[in-house]
Amino acid sequence: MNLVGEFREEEIDGKTFFLYNSSTSSGEDIPLQPLFLCPLLRVKTHSQKDPEANSDDQGFVLFDISRHFPSADPQVHYMLDSHNRGLIFHQDCLYFPHVIKISRHHHRIIFTSSLPYGKWSCGVCRGEVDNHYGAYSCIKCGDYFVHTRCALRKDVWNGEDLEGVPEEPEIDVEPYETIADGIILHFSHDHHLKLEINRVYDENKFCQACILPIYEGTYYSCLDKCDFILHEACVNAPRKKHHPLHTHPLTLKVVSIGYDHYRRRGNYFDCGACKRASCGFVYDSQDFSLDLRCASISEPFQYQGHKHPLFLALEPDEEKAAICQICQEDGDGNNYIRKLNCMECKYIICFRCATLPYKAKYKHDKRFLTFREGEEGSDQLD
Repeated sequence: MNLVGEFREEEIDGKTFFLYNSSTSSGEDIPLQPLFLCPLLRVKTHSQKDPEANSDDQGFVLFDISRHFPSADPQVHYMLDSHNRGLIFHQDCLYFPHVIKISRHHHRIIFTSSLPYGKWSCGVCRGEVDNHYGAYSCIKCGDYFVHTRCALRKDVWNGEDLEGVPEEPEIDVEPYETIADGIILHFSHDHHLKLEINRVYDENKFCQACILPIYEGTYYSCLDKCDFILHEACVNAPRKKHHPLHTHPLTLKVVSIGYDHYRRRGNYFDCGACKRASCGFVYDSQDFSLDLRCASISEPFQYQGHKHPLFLALEPDEEKAAICQICQEDGDGNNYIRKLNCMECKYIICFRCATLPYKAKYKHDKRFLTFREGEEGSDQLD
């Protein structure tokens, strides 16, 4: 490896850049990089040796830029490989995990120092991803990318480096056993349940899973004449679920059957997204719980009251301070209600309002009441 060379500093468009010149290459061979920018590169020097180099050649040589340029960030370093290609990185970025699993995507993602040409958006914050710099990309998908700073957020990544860890296949456990046509045995109940299609609805009975009344559609009821009923959609809720609000898989449980979590109050739990107290089914993992209504939200979320798709794209501090367009609440410190936001306009809605039923009945009115936002509802009354 030829290491004879020097750095020179240049100003381009008002920004400070540096170039490395050696006796075998010109500065034009090395991409221009701002001193203060880092492509968030992670390189394992022990596994990145040049195949044509000698056995004692480490493949990469690291330079402390601050020794050459007093104005440079002391944490910024320059790396030169055996072909005199240069890259800039922060010292801490060397130790970024290479393969990780985040809550916002169903596959593992891997760090890459360069992205394919194109216009990409981050799978977490939904902002633009500059393909001149490093980012995480999906191993299996060809169009999923995440900013490094977004992928390594504590609320997105569980802190585990999965490099070298084999990927275990997930085993799907069915929520029910089919006994006969239209008759099942659900894991949550001891008796057989029957699919009801044409039956008079009893508005005083509530689905045991989502705790909402059943006004229409198909549902399952207990054959032993007890009051246990479930929406058909709730019957099919998976036993295991990955949700963008939590970094670990969630398990579907029945609160009244052995739910011994420390947050339990009798047969109730607090949903970690909407903060409602609920006695229905719960998706649970460690110190986090979701009710079925909030667990049904995924990205992009198509909310009936808004024309654009909604995402979990707010930074934690932004989300705490954001005000819901419906209830006008911003949360309560660290115990804030989770929120969805629109990337095309400034629309924000909290999970509590986003999961309100679109239709409801009032005891003094035979017709359905339809949920409408303030201005829209006022127009309908005129």
